[in-house]
Order: sequence, then structure tokens, then C-alpha cells
Amino acid sequence: MSAWGAGGSARSCDALLKRVDENDPRLVDLVILPMKVFGGDEDWLVDLVILPMKVFGGDEVNRLASSISSGRNTNLRSISASGHAVPPAALSALGAAIAAASDGGDGSGEGVAALCSSLKKSRGGKLQTIELGFKNISPTGMEIIGACFGKSHALRHLNFSRNEGIGSQGLALFCDAGEQLVLGDEANIESQPFPKLEYLDLSECNIGPQGVEALSSCLMENPDGKNECRSKLELMLASNPLEKNGCASLSKLIRSPVNGSSYLISLSLAGCSIGDDGIEALVLSSTGCG
Repeated sequence: MSAWGAGGSARSCDALLKRVDENDPRLVDLVILPMKVFGGDEDWLVDLVILPMKVFGGDEVNRLASSISSGRNTNLRSISASGHAVPPAALSALGAAIAAASDGGDGSGEGVAALCSSLKKSRGGKLQTIELGFKNISPTGMEIIGACFGKSHALRHLNFSRNEGIGSQGLALFCDAGEQLVLGDEANIESQPFPKLEYLDLSECNIGPQGVEALSSCLMENPDGKNECRSKLELMLASNPLEKNGCASLSKLIRSPVNGSSYLISLSLAGCSIGDDGIEALVLSSTGCG
């Protein structure tokens, strides 16, 4: 059930947050749309439906964090509030609440650092899906995210699309941060970075061949069998300047076997200008893969 309820009837944030606090079993996916300004000469439109204004700022996020950290809510599984301006302090509180709810713990940019600061203690908590598309993420932000979620066994879906500031440098920092976590885990020799990741969207992130090489090395650095513990991956790289050289780096991911067939089960390269030579490299690398 979505946050606005059956039949599309609008609810205020106060009513929604009350339902979270009361552990309403019907509220599983919390969706809070951003503010809409609708006026002027739009009377000719017949079927357009504009949902009412929602105010979701620091106070509301702190209230949500309080409900989550208290342990009262056991039904909520996802939160979507894209387009809202939330202060870093409130994001930090929300991250601490998710971490505490995950394992009983206590708890870019500035926003990314705030969100990850507490989650890092619990290896990202129990978060399975993270949507960070079009969030102006910098290379520094990517490093913070990698250090937070590099050893997560819960994370399945990660969306970085439309963050052109990431670039190859940011992706390399993300990968290196995850690898450093694994290298520091002497107690678990089977550990590997981002082990359960099933979907990674890096579309429109200004990723070049160097970034793809870093990603390939990070995810497939153990050809001796440890990769059998991995989940297979859907990789979205559309609209990045990969060109033909990037395809050579991708070949490592295609050739690497996981449970008897290719690690990659889906690959998007639309708008990457790979040309005939890039296609040839991909075809050659996939020869012999299941």
C-alpha cells in the first residue's frame, strides 16, 4: 500500500507520520512527494491530477527517525521523499535510527556524510534499496558511500544515475573504499566488496574506461572461486563516455563465472559510443560464457 492510501486520497504528513508511529500494518511503502506549485492558465487541462503540497523537512524527518528508532514500527519497508530539502542533522538522525533498528546499535557532500555517518557502524543496516539518482553526488560522496556499504549483505539495489559529478574518479573511490573494508576483515577470508549487489545504475555519471576498470577489478578480483558467493548483477551504464576502450574492461565482468555462467545478467550501454570495435570486444569476451 502506498502512502497516499487507497483511491488516491491525499493525506497530510502529520497523518502519515502518525500512522508510522502507530505501526499501521497497511502502510508499508512511505512515499512523500515534493512541493508542487500549480497555478496560472492551466484550466484547459482535463485529466491532469496534481497532488497537494507536502512539507517534509527537518522536523518531519526527525519525527520519522524517532518512530523508527523506538522500535514501535515493524511494518515500514521503504521511504521515498525525493525532491525535499532535508538538513544534514536530520539525515544523520534518520541514518542513526535505521542503524539502531537494524541491529540494536545506538545509533558530496554534507548530506551523504550525514546519512552514512551512523549507518557505517552497522555496515549500512538492513537497507536493501538505495535511490540516489540526480543528487549532485561528488567523488568524495562516493567514497563515503563505499565505506558505508562495502560489506553490506543486505544491499541489493543501488541507483546513482544522473550524477555527472561522480566521474571515473568517484567510481574508483567508491570501489577502493569497499575493497579496503574487505582487506581489513582478517576474520573473514571469504569477505568481498558489495557481495549481494544485484542492480547497479551508473547511467549519465560521466564514467570512462578508467572507472569501468576500477569497478571490474573491485567486483571480480577473486577468480579463484570466492565469486560463487556473489549475486549476479544487472549493470546500467547508459550515456557514459565509455567508447571502445571501456568495453575491454567490461569483458572481465562478462567472462567471470558465477554459479556456472556470466556474472552479468543484464548490461545497458545505450549512448556510450562504443562503435564496432567495442561491440567486437564485448562479443569476443562473451564467447564461452553461459
